[in-house]
Amino acid sequence: DVVVTLNPSGEIVVGDSVTLSCSSDSNPPALNFSWFKGETLQGSGDTYRITSVKSEDSGNYHCSARNKHGSQASAAVTVNVMYPPQNVSVFISISGEIVEGDSVTLSCSSDSNPPAEISWFKEDETSA
Repeated sequence: DVVVTLNPSGEIVVGDSVTLSCSSDSNPPALNFSWFKGETLQGSGDTYRITSVKSEDSGNYHCSARNKHGSQASAAVTVNVMYPPQNVSVFISISGEIVEGDSVTLSCSSDSNPPAEISWFKEDETSA
């Protein structure tokens, strides 16, 4: 059995440090460990540390343990990084001139985790 543990195991916020540890039940003990995010090799050793976590560090991580008799991969552990809204933008449904009586749709989008709550403002007044 190859198992990954994540520390901290609770909420992870941008700027935190995260340590993933890999353990294996094998004879002889596994001496070679490799870390993957998805299918991309990230590093080696029985621990993998991410310092100053960024939103891009979110993803599924697993390790592979190897001894002279072969290798085995762990199940994936999800690193879910929480971060505030960024790249906020507003789109309007009509391009060109808008005249009284036209219908207009404004859309707001942002990148955040969890998804942002959107509030609209018109001339210093809050509306739905």
